[in-house]
Amino acid sequence: MALNERVVRDSLRGFIVREVIRRPGFPLADNQHIFTALGGHSLEIARLSQYIESEFHVTIPQRELTVANMDTLDLIVARVMRG
Repeated sequence: MALNERVVRDSLRGFIVREVIRRPGFPLADNQHIFTALGGHSLEIARLSQYIESEFHVTIPQRELTVANMDTLDLIVARVMRG
């Protein structure tokens, strides 16, 4: 089954504002820096990776789980869509 980008984006946005930056309802922009500007911690990348795997059945290799690769919603969505 192909992933729908809008569904992926909306789901990830919800998870990030609730579980990573812990500010439900925060209007997270697609290109806003999650880890370098909003106070998300690099340990949260592991939780985000687990969520991506369980929700979308996409495994991101450990070497790709860096702040540079996962700092914006756009970057995360693009990586999930690549599978």
